[in-house]
Amino acid sequence: EYFPNVDKYIHYRVYSPIANQFAIIAEDVTERYLERNALEDTRIRLQIAAEGTNVLIWDWDLATNEISYSEQLETVFGYDEKCMENFVWVKHVHDEDIARVMQAINDYKDGVSDGFHAAFRYRHADGHWLWIGSGGKFLRHEAGKPIRFQGTTLDISHVKQIEEALQESEEKFKSIFDNLPTALFLFEPNAYLLEANAAALKMYGVASCKELNESDLLWQAEGFDLKAGLALAESVAKNGPRQAEWCSKDPQGNIRHTLLHITALNLQGKQMMLVASVDMTERKRIEKEKEEYRLKLSAVNKRQSVMMSVVAEFAKATADDLASSITAGLALITKLVKADRISVCKYDFDRSVVIIVGEWCAEGIDSQMDFLREAPLGYSEEWLEKHRKGQAVIINSVPDMSKQSLTRQVLMLQGTKSTLRVPLLRDENLVGFIGVHSIREQHEYTYEDVQIISEFGNELVNTIVQTALDKQIQESEERFRKLFANIPSVAVTGYDEYRR
Repeated sequence: EYFPNVDKYIHYRVYSPIANQFAIIAEDVTERYLERNALEDTRIRLQIAAEGTNVLIWDWDLATNEISYSEQLETVFGYDEKCMENFVWVKHVHDEDIARVMQAINDYKDGVSDGFHAAFRYRHADGHWLWIGSGGKFLRHEAGKPIRFQGTTLDISHVKQIEEALQESEEKFKSIFDNLPTALFLFEPNAYLLEANAAALKMYGVASCKELNESDLLWQAEGFDLKAGLALAESVAKNGPRQAEWCSKDPQGNIRHTLLHITALNLQGKQMMLVASVDMTERKRIEKEKEEYRLKLSAVNKRQSVMMSVVAEFAKATADDLASSITAGLALITKLVKADRISVCKYDFDRSVVIIVGEWCAEGIDSQMDFLREAPLGYSEEWLEKHRKGQAVIINSVPDMSKQSLTRQVLMLQGTKSTLRVPLLRDENLVGFIGVHSIREQHEYTYEDVQIISEFGNELVNTIVQTALDKQIQESEERFRKLFANIPSVAVTGYDEYRR
């Protein structure tokens, strides 16, 4: 009963222990009454809120172990009033979930968690299983002991179906992602690698994305560092998908060439870069070999063409115009060997001199024919011994020669920065050499240059010998004609085919 003068709810009992006497026991139940009213108000509000929904409201009196349910127990779970008799909720939880559900309740009761929350399978009245989400709170008395357990339960089967469909979709995507033969990478905008499929990891010889991130194999090639990668990502973000060639390194430090197909993706509100990488290393190697072969073939064809022109030029040579033929031949050979000046020199061992017998000079380069037409053999002593053995001499940096070298002094006077000296041999006898001079800048002469000049020198020696023989024959014929013309009469005898 409520006593307004003290604003209290008093529960009292009257009894008569002795005849004609009675006793009254009064108890202040204000707090309990208010708590019960508050619980009832909460239950009513929840009931009103749950009406027309699939939310089940339950109230578990821990003192009596009685549980009351809202009408959704029937509409959602199929259990009617008849089923409510002797209804034990825990018996309808799936065997695989019951331990987890009870653990969640005990964790909340023991203060491990701040509330009860669990998702588990619950059997419908007709026997099929529902996925439900349940949550609740304890109501405690002043000492903190739980006296009631109230909460809600919601059918979340459709949510689970969506989750399972998403999981299945993700598993399918991951399966496709992992098993594609093309290397796939998923980067954050800062170029941090999030995912890489098996083909990508195999390409770089690593076991995980972490290992690939830590190795920096993707960013080690010159000109293809992290800064270049970020610039590429920014370009894709602004302008859309694109292809790009990229160079990186394998674990052995070898350059790996790849063709990238880069697409910007928006995943869960974050921009990502999906990169499909095709290994082009072997293709690049083959292309390089093809290009080298093409260049070699082109060089061989060019060399053959030039040498044929040299042979044709020398074939026209006579003793009278040999010097001009030599100059023309030297001009042709500069198409194959870099030179500012080329000279043909003869060793005259009887007089101990070197004689320039032919020369070609590029435009703007001074001739040495008048300056050093004949030079003491001592100027050539530093390479003469090699020439006697049929060996060429290459000096790629004249200024770096010993300053005490007489050869250096002569070459410096000629303005030569680099030179190649190839011996001329006739029947294995040294007769001279061809000197190739680089005047304007230093040049690295090679064994191939030696071969070209040697081939040219052989043609030149043969031409000189042939023109000398032709001249001798011509002079002999001339003497014979003069002799024959001065004889008054000549009898010529001989035999015919029948020796008559």
